[in-house]
Amino acid sequence: MRTDEFDFHLPEELIAQTPVKNRKTSRLLVVNKKNKKLADKHFYNIVDYFKKGDVLVRNNTRVIPARLFGIKEETNAHVELLLLKQDGDIWQCLVGNAKVVKLNTIVSFGDGRLKAQCVEVLEKGLRRFKMIYEGIFFEILNELGNIPLPPYIHEKLEDKERYQTVYSKVLGSAAAPTAGLHFTDDIFDALKRKGVQIVDVTLHVGLGTFKPIDVEMVEEHIMHSEFYMMDQASADILNHALKKKQRIITVGTTSTRTIEAIYKQYHTFKECSGYTDIFIYPGYKWQVVDAIITNFHLPKSTLIMMISSFAGKDLIFKAYQHAIKQKYRFFSFGDCMFITNEDPLPSQPKINYYQKCIDEMEGFEGKKNLLLHACCAPCISFPLEFLIKKFNITIYYNNSNIYPENEYIKRLEELRYYVDEFNKQYQCDIPILAPDYDNVAYTKKLEPLKDEKEGGKRCFHCYAMRMDEAYNYATKHNFDYFTTVMTISRQKDSQKLNQIGANLEKKYSKVKYLYSDFKKNKGIDRRNELVKEKNLYAQHYCGCIYSMNNE
Repeated sequence: MRTDEFDFHLPEELIAQTPVKNRKTSRLLVVNKKNKKLADKHFYNIVDYFKKGDVLVRNNTRVIPARLFGIKEETNAHVELLLLKQDGDIWQCLVGNAKVVKLNTIVSFGDGRLKAQCVEVLEKGLRRFKMIYEGIFFEILNELGNIPLPPYIHEKLEDKERYQTVYSKVLGSAAAPTAGLHFTDDIFDALKRKGVQIVDVTLHVGLGTFKPIDVEMVEEHIMHSEFYMMDQASADILNHALKKKQRIITVGTTSTRTIEAIYKQYHTFKECSGYTDIFIYPGYKWQVVDAIITNFHLPKSTLIMMISSFAGKDLIFKAYQHAIKQKYRFFSFGDCMFITNEDPLPSQPKINYYQKCIDEMEGFEGKKNLLLHACCAPCISFPLEFLIKKFNITIYYNNSNIYPENEYIKRLEELRYYVDEFNKQYQCDIPILAPDYDNVAYTKKLEPLKDEKEGGKRCFHCYAMRMDEAYNYATKHNFDYFTTVMTISRQKDSQKLNQIGANLEKKYSKVKYLYSDFKKNKGIDRRNELVKEKNLYAQHYCGCIYSMNNE
C-alpha cells in the first residue's frame, strides 16, 4: 500500500491557527459508516448521538511545556529539545540541530538552572539525556519550557489552557489529544444525565502519533512507542460494555490506539501500563471500538490511515472533500468528525410547537424580556399581537441575506411603519435594532450552497446564521428569551426552525429559546388580515439573491 494514496490537497487558509472562542461551537461532521451519509452539525450536537449504556473513552494526558531552547556549553551553539519519553531523570528527546549533540554533550537552559547531558545517541535526531537540576523537575520545566504547538500553527496562543483538554490530568504529553479539545464540562454533564459512562485512560502523545511517514510503502513505516496506562475501574467498565454489547466510543486516535492495543495484547481489559507502537492502517482487524470522535488529520499521516481503516478510505476521503468544500477548519485547533457505526437516530414525530409556546407562557409570573428576530412587517404582524401580553419585546432586524440593498431598506422601513402603528394601538414602546448590513460577506458564506434547492440546505443554513447572530446579541444583553417570527411563514419548515433554536439554546445556555409555530391556530389567517388591513408591502421572494433568481 503506497503512502501517497493517503495524500490530498488542503488550502492553507483551512489550517486553523487559533481555537474557536467556545470549545463546543466547533463544527462537527457526522460520518455514517453504514449508509455512507454525511451530516453537518456543531459539536454541541454530539450529545444527540449518544444513548444510555454507551461508554465514552477519553485520554486524560496533560501536555507538558516540552520544548526547551538551550545553549551547548562547549560552543554556545543553539540547541532545541522536544521532551518525548521519561524514565526517571532520563528523557528521550527529539533534537533540533542534532548534529552538534554528541555523546556527553551538555546543553544548558535558563542560565544553568537545568542542564541536559547526552547519554545515548539514537537515529533520526533522537537522543537520550540525563537531566541535571536542583529542586522539582516539573516546576523548573514549567518556568523554562514552552508548550510545543505543531509547526503549522504560526499564531501565538494567548491562553495555554486551550491546548489542554478540560479533563487533562496526567503530565507527560508532547502534544494534545486534540479531539478532546471540543468537550466542555456541561457536555460531559449532559452525557452523564443520558446514562453514558465516561472512562479515562492515559497515553502520552509523542512521535508515534505525530511523526510524518517518510517511506513509500505504508507497511515499511516504523511507529515509535508511547507510554500508556489503564486502571482497574476503567477496565471493569469496558469489559462490562463488551459483555452487554454496549457501544464503546473513543475520543481521538490516542484513546483508540490505547484500548485497541490493550485488548489485542490481553484479549480483555485489565489494569496495566507499558509502551505501545500499534500501527493501525487499512487491513487492520478492529477489536473493540464502535465509533470515534476525531479531528481532521494531515495528509499521508498515520492518523488518516487509522480512520481510513475504521470507516473505509473512500468514505473518509469523501468526507474530507466535503469538509474542504464546506470550509471546515483542519488539524489541531480545527473542527472534528464523528464516525459512527450505527444508522441515524430514528426521526422524531412532529412536535406541536404552538402548544409548547402556550404552555411555556402560562407559567410566567410577570412579563419576560424577549429578543424577537424579525424579517419583515407581514411576518411580525400577528406574532406581536400574540406575544405582547407576556413579553417586553425588542425587535432585532438582522437580515443581511436580503438582496439588493434597496430591498433591505424597503422592508426595514415597512417594519418601522408597522411597529409605530402597533405601539400607538397598544400603548407600548417596542424598539427596533438593526445591525450593520453586509450582503457581500453574507452571500460569500452561502455561496458553497448556491445550487441547493429553495427551501433546502442553503435556506436552513441561512436561518441558522441569522438566528445565531441574534441569539448571541440576546445573550450579551441578558434577555430572558429569544425567538424568531419566521415560523409564521408557510414556506418555512417550523420543525426545522425550532430544531435550530433548540441547538442554539444549547450553545447560548443563559437565554431560553421560545418555541413557536405562529402560523398555527389561524395565526396565518390573522397575519393575512393585518397585511390587507394595513396595506403592508409583501415581498415576492424570501430575500437572498438565490431566492430572487428562483422567482
